[in-house]
Amino acid sequence: MNHKKVSRRLAAILLTAISWLMLCGFTKAATYTGRDFAVNFWSGEMNMPDEDFQQIRQDGFNAIVLVVPWRQFQPDLKSRDMNSDAYAKLARLMNAAEENDLKVVLRVGYTWDCYNSQENVAVRYRKLRSEDSVRRAWISYLKDLYSRVGDHPAFGGAFLTWEDFWNFTFECAAFGAGDMDTPRRCGYSEWVFENYDQTEVSRLYGEEISDPEDVWFPSLTSPARKLVYEWNDAWMNELLADSQEVFPGISMEVRLDIDPVSGTEGVRVGVPHTVTFPAGNAEFTSCMYAAAMGQEFGQEVSAGNAISKAGSILGMLRANAGGKPVFVDQFLYTDNTPGFEMNARVRKDELPDYIVGMAPVLRDMQWGYAVWTYRDYADDVIVNGGFGNRGEEWSFSGNASTREEDGNSRLYLETDSRAVQDFSNRNTSKETGDILSFDYEVLTPCRLRASAGHCVENFALEGKGSITQEMHTFGEHQLALSCLEGAVLIDNVKVYSHVTEGGIYNMDGTPGPYLDAIRTLNANLPD
Repeated sequence: MNHKKVSRRLAAILLTAISWLMLCGFTKAATYTGRDFAVNFWSGEMNMPDEDFQQIRQDGFNAIVLVVPWRQFQPDLKSRDMNSDAYAKLARLMNAAEENDLKVVLRVGYTWDCYNSQENVAVRYRKLRSEDSVRRAWISYLKDLYSRVGDHPAFGGAFLTWEDFWNFTFECAAFGAGDMDTPRRCGYSEWVFENYDQTEVSRLYGEEISDPEDVWFPSLTSPARKLVYEWNDAWMNELLADSQEVFPGISMEVRLDIDPVSGTEGVRVGVPHTVTFPAGNAEFTSCMYAAAMGQEFGQEVSAGNAISKAGSILGMLRANAGGKPVFVDQFLYTDNTPGFEMNARVRKDELPDYIVGMAPVLRDMQWGYAVWTYRDYADDVIVNGGFGNRGEEWSFSGNASTREEDGNSRLYLETDSRAVQDFSNRNTSKETGDILSFDYEVLTPCRLRASAGHCVENFALEGKGSITQEMHTFGEHQLALSCLEGAVLIDNVKVYSHVTEGGIYNMDGTPGPYLDAIRTLNANLPD
């Protein structure tokens, strides 16, 4: 080994990292979705950013992360017109962030939104791989977005994420050997024969394949599944390179998982994604990091064990990224996502120690970190439940309307008036039941009825207050709020089955169990 060359390279990496910190500082960010579900955020009211941003700053953060859904910001792939309402909201948030001394980092291309569109967003992302017109629309979206934010004083960086493009790797497994057109149009067939010889391709597929025209997307259990993962990595690198042409410096959140596939000898093999780690010509690479990574299923681990594991995995990322700084864009110290209950987790009584103890690991990554759940949120299926977009997504009858006071819009109902929302394409309810919640202010003594199909709840309301009521909406398609008598103002309507918890602030804004630990972590990290 040439130790002088190694030393010079390490010195160059260190100098780059020091220069980065001097010029840009260390990012300590909270993903911001107001009081909404991230899916509903851009259709929400957004009437309290200054208050929220002041709190975020007081908690030691110096930045926010905003998700920027492709469909919401560019609803029509043919015209490629920008959504002026979404961009106006973005500008308002960027300006508010600047006023509160916060930088704004953008997660670009977020898949999930409840924008009022007849288009299936999954189909849009699928076509991005095979249709030139959709690829041009994507580039137009990136170019438009950069033109709006690139020169803004609050702009602090941007990244794509593997997660928003991952669904296709599973969808394609169902296409089967009868579909050889889709892999050809996506470029998969050609890539396979450009990177593997006929003998190896045939071995992985388990039958003789002599031509790219004979290639199909393999099943989930096929050893050829390895090729799909590797092709997807190459495709992501290509998409990032194209994106960086019109959005300079945009990075990518890379996948740290090593995905298991069947081997030809009956032994499972792992497919890493290290070829994506450098994130093109970006100045930093990005990742999501969860405390469960690298741990055995079902384990409860100590804070010390989890910190050591984090240092090892994130250090591996940085090494394979050529020493670039790393932005841990989702630091998941806890996770209560349904279906992942068997993931390893840090012992609950040691979680504060784990959060605080991660400071040296995060500091060594040089670029920064972000929390995903700054304020607990519900998986709310109601869009525009705060009525900031007036009656959008709602159907009104009688004298139902919206009323605005001091920047806050609310639903007005009086006797024999009604507001209805159809959520059939968003219903995430469980058979165990959902929660209906809303705030109210009674103008004259009121009897209110909430109904979803056969499920009906009646409320006698007085004064001001909030309602939280179990409501069985499983299989139903609409929520109706009807005033049987009196007059009332309604706000913040939600229907949900799960609350994602980050432990910093509860859904009602009261402090969570890990707020002090997060504040200490931020105090122990550079600005």
